[in-house]
Amino acid sequence: MENLDLIIFTSVLVFLFILFGVATYKQFTRMENQTFSSTSEKGGAESFLKFLSKMFDS
Repeated sequence: MENLDLIIFTSVLVFLFILFGVATYKQFTRMENQTFSSTSEKGGAESFLKFLSKMFDS
């Protein structure tokens, strides 16, 4: 039982990895049904940066 902390840490990491996989799969299946429309010339990167800047503006 001396490695209980390692077992707990590993199980948490495995759970988070599985959760990441499920979320990624759900997002890709949602992207198949919806189309992305960008209003800028540079595409999604500029839209994402504008979204991030809006989050940190006060």
